[in-house]
Amino acid sequence: SVIPGAAPVYPTSRTLARFNDFSFANRFTSACSTMIYRDHYLGDQYYGNAFTSEPVHNLVSRLVMTRDGYGFKGERAPDEQESEFLASSDNWFRPTLIRTGPDGALWVADMYRAAIEHPEWIPPEYQRKMNLYAGNDRGRIYRIVPVGEYCGENVAVTLRRDEPTTAPHDSITLVDESQVADQANVALVDEGENVGAHHAEREGYFDEPWNEIPIADLVKRLESSNGWWRDTAQRILMHRKQEAQTHPSSCLIGREVQSRKPRAAVVVQALHAMFILWDQEPVADLLLIERAVSSSNAQVRCSATKFAERLFRNGDPEARELITTLADDSDLSVRLQVLLSLGEAKGDSGAALLGKMLCENSDDEFLQNAGLTSLTPDNISGVLNEAINVPADELNEELIGILLSQAAAMGKGDSIAEPLMRLVKSINAEAPASRFDLTGETLRKVLSGNTSTKLKLDSGFQSALNDSGRIAMTIIQNTSADPNRRASALRFAEVAGAVDSTSEGFAELLEPQTPTALQIAAVNIIVRSGNAATIKHLLALLNHFSPAVRSEVLTLLLQRESTID
Repeated sequence: SVIPGAAPVYPTSRTLARFNDFSFANRFTSACSTMIYRDHYLGDQYYGNAFTSEPVHNLVSRLVMTRDGYGFKGERAPDEQESEFLASSDNWFRPTLIRTGPDGALWVADMYRAAIEHPEWIPPEYQRKMNLYAGNDRGRIYRIVPVGEYCGENVAVTLRRDEPTTAPHDSITLVDESQVADQANVALVDEGENVGAHHAEREGYFDEPWNEIPIADLVKRLESSNGWWRDTAQRILMHRKQEAQTHPSSCLIGREVQSRKPRAAVVVQALHAMFILWDQEPVADLLLIERAVSSSNAQVRCSATKFAERLFRNGDPEARELITTLADDSDLSVRLQVLLSLGEAKGDSGAALLGKMLCENSDDEFLQNAGLTSLTPDNISGVLNEAINVPADELNEELIGILLSQAAAMGKGDSIAEPLMRLVKSINAEAPASRFDLTGETLRKVLSGNTSTKLKLDSGFQSALNDSGRIAMTIIQNTSADPNRRASALRFAEVAGAVDSTSEGFAELLEPQTPTALQIAAVNIIVRSGNAATIKHLLALLNHFSPAVRSEVLTLLLQRESTID
């Protein structure tokens, strides 16, 4: 919701005394049963809206949902800015469950109670004055239909269905309850036809038991514009998976994708059904994926990407090429799904695209995290090469650092040397502080792992590391340079082995005229070294330090068991 938390509500009932949260009167305090309406029966303006029960305030609220980045945002409809979709003046009206019905109507269950609060939240003195069970023998179910249609007393109503035309039992006639004393009376009212309809309604609008419904009828229901019917058909197909996989009608599940005007919700559900039905079989039709990928609907493109994963696992180059077209999709949720699905690619077949997308979307936390979850021992080398093979001024040190750390953790030491050397060689006299810090942290992680022995024996790497260490030392000694950049260079020089914390030159970094940032960096290096003599010297200077440096020294020493005494 664009108004987070306890947003305002607009009840028509009298505001009753509250037992707690006194400032939350006429605000959401009991929101429940949020549901997305999945039919067009009430009108296109209601399709995809979110409906939420608010039993404390005797109402049902509605939000119009629109795409917003990776998800959706909900806003009140223009004509409900200070009113509700459904509100009752009856304080006992307690809507607690909302559903899209198989007839397309909105069904609301009303618990109908005097008190909706749990006794735990009602003070004992109030409980003694109240009948907390008032209404426990009551309750209603409301069926909400468009204006102009009725389901009231003495009015026969034909419920709209999405049954195939070959299933006449899909139409039901409701009659007034007073006319229906038993099953026999129903037959008298409608000459026997309604008996079958009544039975069909009770059993779920199919005459047959769930395990005897023709597969063709279930496949047809997957094309319904009603979400309840699609869910029900898919659920039964999943229960009868083995039978459905071999039935000739099952090949028609994805035909909506190929229609002239495909309905997005139907296509998404069809793709999902096919994905589950044939979870172990590479039966995906490339033409079907191609059509779905070119859809104007972002949800369809996301589903096509997920559906293509089974082909990724088999190293299908055509499927990968189709999904490559979505790498720059204007919808963020589509790009997110592509990054997630690339982890399913066989071997390193998706590495180049994954590396490219990580580089291009590194400024987006959600996209970067999605891409990082797709890293595997098989693709990490290819992803690293893609990230490192860019001009020096375009290097993303943070991303490369993460990838190098991941490669080291995955035991891919052979893949690290070249990218790491490229990163080290990016250190020059003009390198910003961020490059020193990120490169230094990466080196610290990699050199502390199992791959450090190989790297230390690599003469080319050691030569590059020594050169960058000398550049860092030049910056540290330049008193006119930015103090923060000098501090970053010092941290890097430590990892590169270019500084000795026991030397006289290093001790000069602790003098009062040295910038605070540089002193703090030096203090950290001394404590990390664990050298007893230099730590003792550090304590001797404690009273000469500024408050910021003194605080850093004490914090570091108290964090180490060996220096607490």
